[in-house]
Amino acid sequence: MPRLQTYLECVARAICETGGLRLAGTTVQGNSLLAVVRGAHQQISLRLSEADLRTALREAVAAPLETVELALSDAIASVAGDRTEDERALLTGFLELIPPIIRQALRRPGDPSGTSVPEQLPIAKLDDWLLFFPDRAARYKQGDTLEAFDNWQTTDLRGFGPYSETWRGWAENHPENATVSLKFITDPEIAEQFSQHEDLFRQILDLESMPGLVQLRSVYLNGDPPCLESAFVSGYDATGLIRDWQWRYDRPKPDQASLVVKRVARIVGHLHQADPPIAHRGLKPSNILMHPTADGKVSIWVSDLGWGEVSSAYAIGGTEPAQARRQARRGALTSLYASPEQRKGRPADPRDDVYALGVIWYQLLKRDPTASAPEGFEWALEFRKHGLSDGHARLLASCVDENVDRRPANGLVLASQIDANFTKPPEHGSQTFRLTGSSATLKAITPEEIKQRTVAKLPIIADLPKSFENSIGMHFVLVEPGQFMMGSPPEEKGHHAWEGPLHSVALTRPFYLGVFPVTQMQFQQIMKRNPSHFTPTHKCGPDNPVEQVDWQDAVTFCEKLTALPAENTACRLYRLPSEAEWEYACRAGTTAPYSFGETVSLKEVHYFGLNASTWVKVASTAGKTEKVGSHTANAWGFFDMHGNVLEWCNDWWGESYYAESADSDPLGPLHGDERVVRGGSFSQFAVDCRSAARLGRAPSSKLNTIGFRVAMSIPGT
Repeated sequence: MPRLQTYLECVARAICETGGLRLAGTTVQGNSLLAVVRGAHQQISLRLSEADLRTALREAVAAPLETVELALSDAIASVAGDRTEDERALLTGFLELIPPIIRQALRRPGDPSGTSVPEQLPIAKLDDWLLFFPDRAARYKQGDTLEAFDNWQTTDLRGFGPYSETWRGWAENHPENATVSLKFITDPEIAEQFSQHEDLFRQILDLESMPGLVQLRSVYLNGDPPCLESAFVSGYDATGLIRDWQWRYDRPKPDQASLVVKRVARIVGHLHQADPPIAHRGLKPSNILMHPTADGKVSIWVSDLGWGEVSSAYAIGGTEPAQARRQARRGALTSLYASPEQRKGRPADPRDDVYALGVIWYQLLKRDPTASAPEGFEWALEFRKHGLSDGHARLLASCVDENVDRRPANGLVLASQIDANFTKPPEHGSQTFRLTGSSATLKAITPEEIKQRTVAKLPIIADLPKSFENSIGMHFVLVEPGQFMMGSPPEEKGHHAWEGPLHSVALTRPFYLGVFPVTQMQFQQIMKRNPSHFTPTHKCGPDNPVEQVDWQDAVTFCEKLTALPAENTACRLYRLPSEAEWEYACRAGTTAPYSFGETVSLKEVHYFGLNASTWVKVASTAGKTEKVGSHTANAWGFFDMHGNVLEWCNDWWGESYYAESADSDPLGPLHGDERVVRGGSFSQFAVDCRSAARLGRAPSSKLNTIGFRVAMSIPGT
């Protein structure tokens, strides 16, 4: 593997030339680390192309151990042949850590093992490289048998921080608990004083098992070094989730971020109800673990209970700049998550964890593990257009309030308030639920009330207009919350497997939807260009739907429309509709294949019409688009939902997604290769224009059969 060997040679040479052999000790060397990373970055840039560098990283994380060891041995011989045996051993010990450190940085939803390198992985900047380097040598090696620690054997390195290293442990004599997590406290100062925390760990060991809390099983208080033995949870951590969202998506995911924080809040909320209350005091993305389950979902676990309280006192005291940059990118910089009271050394309080959850929530929204707590409310405008409700924005702000009394009292209160602000239950004729004043003024909603919200059609906000025209002449109609059957039954003519199973979906928020697809004139007005194929040369014009636009064109149009002064002043937040919103509006309360009934004609829908006996096109405009609104509107006033042009939706495409779709406000799969298009087009048969018909197309597709329609979120819902 010449590319991996070249990569390791560059790192080894940088270590030797910068005096970085000090890193091979067990003491953190932040300045030396930065010098080594800078030197390696410069040398690798000269010797490996970007493609070869990515190949080298793939080889480091996925090649068999024997192959990696051979590349490492050859690299040491090439660079350090004239060094002493001890120096070569130190260098070898350091380089051996690089593959597991890279795997740690690459674990994510798409690859919990961290053995693949995503194409979107940033590798251009110096800080990008800090993730791929250890800052010291490890105390242990793979395959070590630890007689002083119940004969556990280290199998693979799972975490490597400034004060500890975490290994997966295995032992043949522990058949009922064959795999554990072993956190060794390698910092000499913390290790020396570790026995002072005996009461804390006894309290934790006495806790009954709690859902979502990684169980602490044993504490080697006087070990050399001290060690915490916990249950092992496979998967990735919240930092991996944040990075995955950053690499794979071009916009925030407010609802999913809120759901993650709600789950973690409930987990620590049970600790907060203990007598006396227990605060984690070390919450951060790196110890929020995501475990993929057999049904394709994930369970969330909180680890490091006890260790967070112990280590935070040292971490808050000051971290060397290079170390801080590395830890921040790992979602592990404690000082980012410590509350003002914690930084001042005050006693533990559940609201310390609430503060940390507020920071994590913001980082999930930003898709940036280095982001610090937000200030004020202007930051919320960035996420409003992507669906963050005013209630959630205010709740997040209250979590990181400098005044501890204005934060939610504990994790369970925070979780209930997150639920309350997804949508407002019917109350006083309004379904808006705003956070005002102290968090104590928020009413927590019971699980029973939450279930009741999705059973029947919800009342709309009383003072919302039924329709409006925006500043560029686009017409919108209000779509009320409600419930419908999404998809098609197998017996429906034209049914495809990916349209099933037929399932009930509740949309719990009102929204506005464009009466027509976006026209060429409207697209030209906002984007200053018209990419359409069907222009006056085809006897088409500005009122025909815009086409030959890819998914990003549609998203950018929505963003630029939102940014217009008149629209911004009116707080109008434009976006693409979700697939569920699109079908709900298309059906307009119907359950038949088409919103007009069991069948359609060319009077109602512009589709590929053929004479049944001659198979000759019968539409005068066959083979091209028509002016929007040329056919019949459905019962809710929407034109061209069937035919004319396919319309981009916001969702990723998934053939089997309906089998795992959420019951309320589904947003589509977490990732994919194609985006959903709906409605059929002028070039398709009528059965392909049914309400349930759905297809996936590459986001980069620019076809003369695809356009889009704009939705508008309602702030505060």
